[in-house]
Amino acid sequence: QKLLDKEIRRPINYSQHQKQAQAVYRESVTLEKGIEQLPITSHSARILVIEPPASTQTGAEDPQYAKAAIGRAILTFKPDASVVQMPLSEVDLLAIHERYAAIIIGLLSASVQEDQRQLVEKLVETEIPIHVVAMRSPYDIQHVPDAIASYINTYEFSYPALEVAAAALFGKIQLTGTSPVTL
Repeated sequence: QKLLDKEIRRPINYSQHQKQAQAVYRESVTLEKGIEQLPITSHSARILVIEPPASTQTGAEDPQYAKAAIGRAILTFKPDASVVQMPLSEVDLLAIHERYAAIIIGLLSASVQEDQRQLVEKLVETEIPIHVVAMRSPYDIQHVPDAIASYINTYEFSYPALEVAAAALFGKIQLTGTSPVTL
C-alpha cells in the first residue's frame, strides 16, 4: 500500500504537460487557405494586427481569455507590428494602404458578426494581403471574400492556440491539422 501511495503523490511534470499541450495545438490548428502565401517573410514590412473586441465572448468561455490576444501572439514573432482593436474608423481605414504591407485580422464568429465581415471586405479592397485567423467558428471562411491571402482556424482563442497560428504565419512551424468539419 505504501508504494501505491507514493506513486499517487508524485509531483506533476509541468513541462511535460506543456509540451504535450503544445503538440496537440500544433496538430489541431488548421490552415484552410493560402499555403502559398505563407510565411509572411518581409522582416522590414509593417504589419497591422486587428483584434476583435473582448465583448464578443460567450458565457461558456474561460474568463482568463477575456481578450482574444492575437496581437500579443503576433508580437512574439514580429515585435514591431501594430495592434489595434475593432472597430476601426474610416480615417484608420484610409491610412492603412499607406502604412502597412500585410494585415492579420482575428475573427470571432464572423458568421454572426456583420461588422467583422464588413471590415474584412473593406480591407480586401486595399489590395494589401489579408491573413485571417478564425478564433472560434471554422465556418467563418464562408463569410469572408475569396481574395484573402490566408485563412487559419484555431477553433478557440486561448493563447496557446493563437501562438501556434502566429508561428505558422511567420514560418516558424508548419500546420498539419485537418479540419474536423466540412467547409
